[in-house]
Amino acid sequence: MSIARISRALLVVAILALLLAAIACEDDEQDTDAVDSDTVAEQATAVPVEPEHDNDDKDSMRMEEFDLSTVMELVEMFSAMAEKSAMADKTAMVDKDDASKFGVIGDSQNTGIWVNGAGSVSAAPDLVELNLGVSATADTVSEARQSAAEAMTAMIGYLKGSGVADADIRTQHISIQPQYDWQEVFEEGVRRSERVLTGYQVSNTVRVLVRDLDSTSELLDGAVTAGGDLIRVNGITFRIEDTTELAKQAREMAVEDALSKASELASYSGVVLGRMVYLSEVVGQPVFAERAFASVAADASSSTPISPGEQEIRVTVQAVFDIESS
Repeated sequence: MSIARISRALLVVAILALLLAAIACEDDEQDTDAVDSDTVAEQATAVPVEPEHDNDDKDSMRMEEFDLSTVMELVEMFSAMAEKSAMADKTAMVDKDDASKFGVIGDSQNTGIWVNGAGSVSAAPDLVELNLGVSATADTVSEARQSAAEAMTAMIGYLKGSGVADADIRTQHISIQPQYDWQEVFEEGVRRSERVLTGYQVSNTVRVLVRDLDSTSELLDGAVTAGGDLIRVNGITFRIEDTTELAKQAREMAVEDALSKASELASYSGVVLGRMVYLSEVVGQPVFAERAFASVAADASSSTPISPGEQEIRVTVQAVFDIESS
């Protein structure tokens, strides 16, 4: 049952209750007026006693509680609630023909022809992200921090001197951690293990963007040499900086694939393919595909081999088509 119907039912019940209360008040008033004259005379000759309550005042109060203006106010209030609920129900109902114009799926999720379409475009990456860092351990925090700072300063100095822009070098993480070790100790003839502080470790990591892929191997080796034994290479990532045009191509291919699959399914099942009523898109992350550059392989004997490979942009769509009556 809808909210509008419930509100209308409550309105009818409220009006009936108010009318019954008003009738009851009128009956009480008539009973009071029907008192015979003899009884009134006897009461007049009796010793006057102050009444506890005046019946006329009671009847008057009841009539005030259920007067016409109160009834009308309640009627208007319930009417407004019923009208508002009816408008909400009317707004929530979407005509099926209008829904299809806006790509809304029909009443049933099991009607029509549902297909997925996929498109992919591959291209060589144009950006390399190096995650480099230094890590130093010493007896005191001051000594560890000093060693880490010197190694990081030397590494960043080399990168900047090799053409890496300041905006392409960003600090990602700095930490200072105490270092412990478990040692055996003897106390009163009892051997046990005890955690002992051995020093402090200071770590500092940076993200470096390399826009010239041909210089990646040289920059990596130079950074490692500048940082010395404290250097840490945490990872390397290849990507395409702007995938807008590639995504457009993959999107077009995905829609064409969905249309082709829907036509095939309709043909196989002997039905007539109708118009598309729903379409959604999910853009996948670039997928790494192995493909090494020949120039890097030629220098592999003297430098760290780096294989950028290819990045694949994939777009997947889901489409729903009507089935026309033959």
